[in-house]
Amino acid sequence: MQEDEDVGHIAEASCVAASMCAELLVRDLLAASASDAAARGSTVIALGDLQAAVARTELFDFLRETVNAVAAQSDAEVPAPSRRAKKPATAQARADR
Repeated sequence: MQEDEDVGHIAEASCVAASMCAELLVRDLLAASASDAAARGSTVIALGDLQAAVARTELFDFLRETVNAVAAQSDAEVPAPSRRAKKPATAQARADR
């Protein structure tokens, strides 16, 4: 923004205020999403929880297009197989063989 001739310089307090506003917005979005996750009995916020929070809260209406585009993109992608490391066999498991 500082490179834009119409804007000029930005006061430090403006950056702090914008940062605090963004933090509060994200906090409210995550709180709304967490309540949806909790209603499902989950401790993990999924994309569907974000979509539901954005859909039902007027404050987040500007995020609808973005959240729906991300959901459509993630639906189109094929998930990669899990590459979790195998746990080493315990002494008891080896004895059972």
